[in-house]
Amino acid sequence: MLAGRRYRQVLALSSALVLLVSVTAQAAPRASQVRAAAVKLVEAQAEKLYSMGDWMYKNPEPGYNEFEAVQLLTGYLKDNGFNVETGVAELETAFKATFQQGSGGPTVAYIVEYDALRGPGGTAFHGCQHNLQGPAGLGAAVALKQVMEQNKINGSVWVVGTPAEEIPPPAKGKMLAAGVFDGADVILMFHGSGTTNRLAAGWSGVTLDSTRYLFKGKSAHASGDPWNGLDALDAARLMFAGVDAYREHILPDARIHGVITKGGDAPNVIPSIAETDFFYRHPTREYVDKMGQRLEAIAKAAAMMTGTEVEITNYGKYYNTLGLAALEERAFTYAKEYGAQAIDEEPKAGGSTDFAELSGHIPAISLSIASKPKTAAGHSIEAADATVAEIGRQGMLTASKVLASLGVDILTDAKYLKSIKDEFTKAGPPPTLATYKKVVRW
Repeated sequence: MLAGRRYRQVLALSSALVLLVSVTAQAAPRASQVRAAAVKLVEAQAEKLYSMGDWMYKNPEPGYNEFEAVQLLTGYLKDNGFNVETGVAELETAFKATFQQGSGGPTVAYIVEYDALRGPGGTAFHGCQHNLQGPAGLGAAVALKQVMEQNKINGSVWVVGTPAEEIPPPAKGKMLAAGVFDGADVILMFHGSGTTNRLAAGWSGVTLDSTRYLFKGKSAHASGDPWNGLDALDAARLMFAGVDAYREHILPDARIHGVITKGGDAPNVIPSIAETDFFYRHPTREYVDKMGQRLEAIAKAAAMMTGTEVEITNYGKYYNTLGLAALEERAFTYAKEYGAQAIDEEPKAGGSTDFAELSGHIPAISLSIASKPKTAAGHSIEAADATVAEIGRQGMLTASKVLASLGVDILTDAKYLKSIKDEFTKAGPPPTLATYKKVVRW
């Protein structure tokens, strides 16, 4: 009797184990099936996505003026069942579109940029290929929403429109501070590139400050009574002389570059107003802050020497980028699987972008998928023209497939999401002067 009972218990346990193994075996292919379905749903949108990118190429709008691009992108999201809020974080051309399936579940946030570069004579052009970002992100978000509905996958999908990536102050930082990204588990975006590559794991890139120095003097006739004037342009020129002298003493991996944005209107008038605009960079926030203090001292000294006054405005801070291997390696694998071109196996460092600040607060990835010839310079007309050529279109569509696939994995694989968050937590703080990898002097 006892033996029979034990037999039945063992049999029941064995059956349960078989069932568990069966369910587990079925769950794995289901994830791959959902990914495959999402990829097909991206492909089904291809012509619409190409059309959006082409339209923005023909109608470029510089930062904080992307009104028609926002209307185009949010219209597509509304048509596909997303709730859309515009003007978020008090930014007219920022938006947030949301979809939720069921209760609970992770939140995937897709970021899209859509501002064009400022060109000569007030023109604009998509030399940074931001006209591909919107279509790629929207295609992925719509595909992910549809597979969630078809497979009853709980979770949320956001599309966050972030304006003016090319123009400080950094919009993403303002949106982060305003709580726009609160509740997002992972942030996903795509940026065009000359190669398909991935970010190195850990902290990388350079921090940057952007600062204006406005000198105020007193105008006078440059010939009739120049002794009555206080030349603001002299102060600006002296500031450049001071900065040039300072460059000899900065660390090898630091950079300072500036322009005079205002310098007077006529040679026979002593300029009462002059303005300089400087960017200064280094791999550590600590050293950038020190550079800012020195530039402030130089500006004040230039004002003192000329009897002018100076107003100093720091209008944008940029931070290190945190790369997560859990995201970067999987995205890179998918990119190659989906036919991305110009594969570069060497991991890269991040740049001075407002995406970097997000990466330090929320697990995030910015895909780099080949969408222009390797020979096309960044911020060039050739890069802009590539967005409406085959290489740009295919790069954008490939990126959309990768973004959709990552979204599926985050929503359906709790262990994968945990690995992302664990790596993010273990990354620790950004580098300091004591810890960063220094450039060796020659």
